[in-house]
Amino acid sequence: MTNEGGVGPGLVLVQLVPLMIIMLLVVVPFVRILRRAGRSGWWALLLFIPALGWAILPWVIAYMRWERPPEPLERVFG
Repeated sequence: MTNEGGVGPGLVLVQLVPLMIIMLLVVVPFVRILRRAGRSGWWALLLFIPALGWAILPWVIAYMRWERPPEPLERVFG
């Protein structure tokens, strides 16, 4: 069975794997930032929404209320 003019499963896999690796390299830092800010890491799933997620998540991080660390700042920066 020949695929004439179509995209075979091998080509799709070759294109999908690098995209998923790049997405993981971007999502993991966002999850760490969100957790450090006291929010759920599930917010990072917004990045998987094409174009819209890349606009919303940085806006959420920039304008959300950041919780103060429970320990004194001298131990954080010292």
